Amino acid sequence: MGSNEPGLALLVRYHVYWPSAGDPYYQYNTSENNARTSYYGVTGVPHLEVDGLSSPDPWGAGAIQSAINARLAIPSPCTMEVTTENLTSTTVDVTVRLTAEVDMLSTSNRLFVALKHTCYNQLGVHWHPFRDMQPSTSGFSFQIAADSTLEYSTTFTFSSGFEPEHLRIIAFAQNYSSKEVYQSGFADLVESVSNLVINEVMSENLRNVLDPQGEHEDWVEIFNPGPDNANLLGFYLTNDFDDLGLWAFPDTLLLAGDHIVVWCDNDVGDAGLHANFSLTNDGDAVGLYIEGITCHHAIDVISFGDIGADKSYGRLCDGASVWGLFFDCTPDAANAGCADDVQNLVTLPSGSDLQLFWQPVDWAVSYTIYRHDVFPMDPGTADSISTVSDTTYTDTGILSTESNAFYQVTARPY
Repeated sequence: MGSNEPGLALLVRYHVYWPSAGDPYYQYNTSENNARTSYYGVTGVPHLEVDGLSSPDPWGAGAIQSAINARLAIPSPCTMEVTTENLTSTTVDVTVRLTAEVDMLSTSNRLFVALKHTCYNQLGVHWHPFRDMQPSTSGFSFQIAADSTLEYSTTFTFSSGFEPEHLRIIAFAQNYSSKEVYQSGFADLVESVSNLVINEVMSENLRNVLDPQGEHEDWVEIFNPGPDNANLLGFYLTNDFDDLGLWAFPDTLLLAGDHIVVWCDNDVGDAGLHANFSLTNDGDAVGLYIEGITCHHAIDVISFGDIGADKSYGRLCDGASVWGLFFDCTPDAANAGCADDVQNLVTLPSGSDLQLFWQPVDWAVSYTIYRHDVFPMDPGTADSISTVSDTTYTDTGILSTESNAFYQVTARPY
């Protein structure tokens, strides 16, 4: 399903009673599990649906990625925001805001809000099986006109034995008849333990980059958006999701704004970061995890199809949500697929305030505003006055307090 973050997809896993009715995930909410299983017509496991309109091979990374890409290419009729607040040991309040960009007047429109578990149980790895769904397994019927916003609020109650950092709220708007998913969004109950990302991968390195031993090997690049430095001790990298702790990072400091490359070559005895697995040429998936008290927490997981020889697949710019192919790969360096500075920056005086407006950047999640009293300016951290998610900012009282003020606005992918 499409996400409110461009270029992303969300996975909802309905856990049926397999291998036995004694499965605690199934027993937690049997009626909802059975209802959703029936809705998708699942008669065996494993079974995968992409938006309910495509049933790719659940084991084929290439087929899955192709189906997801096809759905992501279809513009969504709406945007979605999911927020959580008032978390206790057994409850959390959730608000979903869905804004229509075109008329959404079908009587088949439904909004679903679900509580998911991001850990795994003793039966093996089960990513994000849902625990509960509001207002019911049939969803909430809605019809809204273009430029209108639907706000839905609810409270989830969960077992006191659950650890909030293992829980996530996901919401999705769906046509209940066709099964097409219009949009989706998510919110964690607590902030992520890390904001590290998998930034770039190369799965068929024939004559491109050399590792420290002078060999052409597969690689994965990790990026730290900051603002804090990160010690990678306790983090794991894997392409085997039955073993989330497949390869453990040694005691390694990754500075804020910096990159690090892990060579996926099975040469664990070599100097440097060498994982005990290699990537598959025709498609694979890679996960970055951190070890928790009772399970491994997912930090970032990406899947990809056949990238091709000597090309990489990466975020268009460091940390951005949009991915693409690179013919000129950039291991251990910044991805250069997007420019930072915004276009058409306009200033408008309003009393003693100065209002700034600029053209939105497609991939940007936020914008940092810099102000300096001389020109030309080379903005640094000390010149940053605010970071906003909108494309406007008001510098309050600046016209009455400063004789010179020069501005620069920089787009950020995180």
